[in-house]
Amino acid sequence: MEQAVDLHVDDDGRPSKVVFQRWSNANPAKVFQLQHFGGYLSAFADFGGFCLPTRIEAGNFFETDEYFPFFNVNVETIRFPSSAEHECR
Repeated sequence: MEQAVDLHVDDDGRPSKVVFQRWSNANPAKVFQLQHFGGYLSAFADFGGFCLPTRIEAGNFFETDEYFPFFNVNVETIRFPSSAEHECR
């Protein structure tokens, strides 16, 4: 399977929006189909030297009149796994 993803980047180089097709039956016909999905990334903060979004809002039919953001996240902390947690066995 191949998946195309449109990633929009703001003037400061931060990802601000992501858009792709999602396999879902969350539509009026309740039929599984590929449909427009996407979301906004904002409220960036530094986590261990990485500038990451702490606010994410996403949903089906992104940027249409039918858009309903059902995925709403406010990130408070991020923990990066240590190299010991990912040892090759």
